[in-house]
Amino acid sequence: MRGSTVGLQWVYSGSTVALQWLYSGSTMNKRRCELHGQIEKRRTNDEQMTNKRRTNDEQMTNKRRTNDEQMTNK
Repeated sequence: MRGSTVGLQWVYSGSTVALQWLYSGSTMNKRRCELHGQIEKRRTNDEQMTNKRRTNDEQMTNKRRTNDEQMTNK
């Protein structure tokens, strides 16, 4: 791990005390890229389910809108 440091720091917030990892150097960037890659992979796998969910949500909102309009017009 040349060129990067990893540290542990106590963080005080009101009455709670928490441990926080501090990253500096290239390790944090590498982890961000790996996490981003995993997120991208997950996003492409769930794309069909997301499209189904989106159309269902749109249909539900359209139904609600027409019902609300009918109720207000009465």
